Amino acid sequence: MQICRDICNRYKHYTLSSPSLDGEFSIQRRLVDPFRGDEWEWTVIADKHNLTLWDLMMRCIDFWEALVAAHGLSIDDKVDWESYRD
Repeated sequence: MQICRDICNRYKHYTLSSPSLDGEFSIQRRLVDPFRGDEWEWTVIADKHNLTLWDLMMRCIDFWEALVAAHGLSIDDKVDWESYRD
């Protein structure tokens, strides 16, 4: 969740004085298979981590679902996020 905080705060404030993980993260579009050249994915590079934005989104959703469940709350309508994937 640290990188999510950094992403949100940097886009809100433009600069980070106290980043959680890496205030100089980058988001890039890259080829999945450079030999085919027709499939792209968005990735975030922070600290020494390289994650697809899809994987980062799924980690955030899992975190919030676990947090909500840990406090005895429920999410009535769970979304099948995988059905939205390309």
